[in-house]
Amino acid sequence: MKQNMKQKMKLTLKQKEKITEEWKLQHGAASFDIKEGNVILHDGGLFSIETKVKYLSRTRFKPITEGRWKGGAELVNIKGPKVRHEFHDAYILFEDVDGMISYFKSMKRMLNKLGYRTGFNEKRKR
Repeated sequence: MKQNMKQKMKLTLKQKEKITEEWKLQHGAASFDIKEGNVILHDGGLFSIETKVKYLSRTRFKPITEGRWKGGAELVNIKGPKVRHEFHDAYILFEDVDGMISYFKSMKRMLNKLGYRTGFNEKRKR
């Protein structure tokens, strides 16, 4: 009887989605894509995301044919119109760091109970 209790039950996709939805209702700020194995963090939940637009010169690599660095390449600006680039920055207040750590630990416990491994070196299990 004890062996049966220690063995993990195989959960269906719908059961996993229900458990993650319940966790989301209690904790908020995130959604889960169970099929792809992704956590989706929304802007304004745990942090804010600021988008900055910069217009930068076009560049290309030009091979170096002479001198000490022969065989390398240098970055050269190209004349013409500048190119639009978007840069995204996430902001977190210092006071919120401990709360975010406990939030992610709670998320880790829930995902581990569903059978997902959250460690960096572990193979993904779906």
